[in-house]
Amino acid sequence: MSNPCDSVPLRELGLQYQVGHLAGEVCPHPRAAFGNRFTIIDTNGIHDVALDFCSCMQKRSFALQLHGSWLFPATDTEPCTAVTTATLEQFQMLTFMGKISAYEYYHSLVHLTNNTGVTAPSDNFDAFICVTHKWSFIRLLKRAGIGNDLGGWKAAKPGSCAVECLACPRPGVNIPERVDPDGPNAWEDTLYIGMDANFRLERFNVSSEDKDPGLSKGLTYFVDTKIFRKHLKDFDKRIIQPLSSCSNHEAAKVDLRIGETQVEMDFGYLTTIRHFNGIPHIVTSYNIACQWSINLEERINIYGNFMQPKIPNKVYLVPKFHLPGHIKDCQEKYCMSFHIHPQQERWVLGIDAKNSINILEISIGRKTCRKIKDAVPKASKHEDQFKCFTTSLPQSDVVKWTEMAEAWEVDRNNPNPFARTVASKTEAAMHLQLAWEDAQDEMAGLDGDTLHTTSPKEFHRRRISHLNKELGAHSTDLQRAQVLKKYNRLRRSIESCQGNSPSFPAYSLPLYLPSSILPAHPCDESMAKQYYRDIIKRLTVLSTELGEWGWQAQLHVLEDSDVRRIADDEVGISEGNRTMSWIWYSSHLGDVPGGIQECLRIEWCKTRARAHRWREECKLLKVEMERVKCTLEYDANLWLSRAKSAAEGVALINAGEGAGAYAKRQAAIRKSIRLSFEEKWRFVAQWLELGEMDEGSNEDVFTTE
Repeated sequence: MSNPCDSVPLRELGLQYQVGHLAGEVCPHPRAAFGNRFTIIDTNGIHDVALDFCSCMQKRSFALQLHGSWLFPATDTEPCTAVTTATLEQFQMLTFMGKISAYEYYHSLVHLTNNTGVTAPSDNFDAFICVTHKWSFIRLLKRAGIGNDLGGWKAAKPGSCAVECLACPRPGVNIPERVDPDGPNAWEDTLYIGMDANFRLERFNVSSEDKDPGLSKGLTYFVDTKIFRKHLKDFDKRIIQPLSSCSNHEAAKVDLRIGETQVEMDFGYLTTIRHFNGIPHIVTSYNIACQWSINLEERINIYGNFMQPKIPNKVYLVPKFHLPGHIKDCQEKYCMSFHIHPQQERWVLGIDAKNSINILEISIGRKTCRKIKDAVPKASKHEDQFKCFTTSLPQSDVVKWTEMAEAWEVDRNNPNPFARTVASKTEAAMHLQLAWEDAQDEMAGLDGDTLHTTSPKEFHRRRISHLNKELGAHSTDLQRAQVLKKYNRLRRSIESCQGNSPSFPAYSLPLYLPSSILPAHPCDESMAKQYYRDIIKRLTVLSTELGEWGWQAQLHVLEDSDVRRIADDEVGISEGNRTMSWIWYSSHLGDVPGGIQECLRIEWCKTRARAHRWREECKLLKVEMERVKCTLEYDANLWLSRAKSAAEGVALINAGEGAGAYAKRQAAIRKSIRLSFEEKWRFVAQWLELGEMDEGSNEDVFTTE
């Protein structure tokens, strides 16, 4: 007799599970599952049951019978394993929110079934993985509306299952038809695209398309492999990779199977913007855009009609993180901060964000609200600083610089107002100049003899010669100075061995006494700061007695962070948030030398750009909010039309009632999200109005929820 406390499978207890009929009905022609054993994976464990299929005259397939009982089979032919819908929904939620892997979740169910491991259930992990993949793909098709279309998933267009950004411009959905595509407000319809390549697909070569074929086949974020390989086969040899005229970018030198080539990046870029025909402007951000964009139009003509999107205006920029690795000309030409109407932060949907439509739609309202709360005060702050700086400069210079900046914004071939024309001496450049002077002095004392014997100095000479050859066209002053210093040391060593080293008497060496220091040079800058602070204290005392405080408009309390050069960067502050020290615009600046004049022009243009960019960011965020509401309204109406089609019997597999109910539910979800966003954004118009007032913004309003 068995122990009454032993764990016994449900099948041995006599449970007979019937599918294919309504609850309470008895099938007159039941058929037992294969081997009369069936495994059901549920949220409370893994169960071994006895299951009967229906084999009546109007029978459905075994897989559909299981689906009717909320069981998802691992295979459509003689299924022996199924997972409950509740288990799949729980696993998906835990995967998204808790980052739980399929292995961890499945083995937690194993331990729920029997935590001792004595009578562990049969291993069905592979079947569980197969079910989760198929179930996720089917839900992806449902949420994209493919289940409500007559053609089904085989007739779906490439990219039709991708989750689209609600705020991005979409012709016919959320942007108006403009008579003039180049009008003053046309920049609001600009599409911002970021490009990069993933070098960390370490498990890409573990399997193959034949062993593990994909399900989406270009319906979501990855293009169809066959089409991509055909593109490489046709154009890989026809597109010649040019030499880089910028820095030595490794990404542009090797293949995307190891690195990045133009033929591959072109395919990804052109197949993406092909879905946005009708967009008047596109701004593309790419870490080597300075090289990739040079002959892009010529390459598009080579590709033919298949990859020729109709985009009137395209602008190419380099991300700020990658910009310091470029040469000076690229840093000024492709900088986002200097470009008119650039993106501050755009909505980016990564490849790992598939199936996250609910998370995207819900969070975009909160994030947009937070962004505009941050942008409005900053726009007012930078505009005030720009006005103060402009007031302190000569009016003639301001007019000239404004014309120069506006001309450059219209045509980038005009002189760049952010570029330096007066060459400045850096520390590395001074090292290079001194090294050249030392080399000329050393060469002046040579007798013309050459070194004929092989010695350690000959190896040093060869090494220095090799380093000199490695200096590229874009080598820095510091690199050239280091090589030249090594050459000078070698030359002095040779002269020392030859006895040609000149001698200097001790009495000829200059002695730098304190009297040699210029009297106008201050001994310590901290003394000047302390002197200013003492004056402020005295003025404060006198103002208290006299009741006059007008001087505080120009003379502020001097902090240590205020004492810096005009172009010095603040630690941890980005270019878009950087502010000038008040000492540079507290008083009127008269005639200054040419070098300082250029420095003032560049800093004035940067201050102007920051003020304009933040104001444009406020306007663009408001436009994006309207786009989000229009997109949600459009999607809701689209789902209602699908529900109407389902009611008329235009759905798949005679599931019109279920397809119609699902479509109505999706429409209701989007309407509710739109209403919640309108509630969150009800104070946006007031925030923008206060931000444009001269007296500044009311902080109490910005904290209102």
